[in-house]
Amino acid sequence: MSVDIVLVDSAVLLLMDVDIVLVGSVILLLMDVDIVLVDSAVLLLMSVDIVLVDSAVLLLMSVDIVLVDSAVLLLMDVDIVLVGSAVLLLMDVDIVLVGSAVLLLMDVDIVLVDSAVLLLMSVDIVLVDSAVLLLMSVDIVLVGSAVLLLMSVDIVLVGSAVLLLMDVDIVLVGSAVLLLMSVDIVLVGSAVLLLMDVDIVLVGSAVLLLMSVDIVLVGSAVLLLMDVDIVLVGSAVLLLMDVDIVLVGSAVLLLMDVDIVLVGSAVLHLMDVDIVTVVPPP
Repeated sequence: MSVDIVLVDSAVLLLMDVDIVLVGSVILLLMDVDIVLVDSAVLLLMSVDIVLVDSAVLLLMSVDIVLVDSAVLLLMDVDIVLVGSAVLLLMDVDIVLVGSAVLLLMDVDIVLVDSAVLLLMSVDIVLVDSAVLLLMSVDIVLVGSAVLLLMSVDIVLVGSAVLLLMDVDIVLVGSAVLLLMSVDIVLVGSAVLLLMDVDIVLVGSAVLLLMSVDIVLVGSAVLLLMDVDIVLVGSAVLLLMDVDIVLVGSAVLLLMDVDIVLVGSAVLHLMDVDIVTVVPPP
């Protein structure tokens, strides 16, 4: 309705007040769109609700620019962006470069980049890969299979790098050092962690971000946790709040008052869930 010009294929969609546009086998559900370049293209969008690009769905609200593929997401006030098999849960994001890219973020809640999760609050710049984290007032940063629990960090170089930190509680990098406070016993291997008031524990390639944990059995084991914020088990991230019991494996998550649970490449948005059966990936 009220379309000015639509060039289909490696083309430009100059649209105003378009409801639906079929481009190839793709449907663009647009509202008040200015320009949409589809393929290796640029989406110059304003006040778009939903955009289906390839096999990906962009759930956007008040988006300025979205470059899809090896692209740049210039976003403002975006709720959710699905790019490839990754989900970006963003709030008030300025710029997100997805790939071997740079995340210029402000006031971002959660960013899923590849199989890594960035739990950021008030972050200035994050370079993901063999990159540099220029952070200010960051709570948690997951880079690769490593987790940085940081508070008021100035600069973190991740890789064969330097950690220039100020006011850091614990930093576990690689098969690194456990800087713990008030730890009772730590058995590392196919062992049991009997911990009280531990901030970070690196076990194998897994990182347990724990707060006030009673008992943690690491292996094909059971996590009996109370008041745990985040638990990284394998390549899965459990973002938990007030969890009673978590059985990790081909197991059952008995959860209460859980906000988000990332299991494998799947995201479970849960609120007040009693039981969740998790099927391991093939």
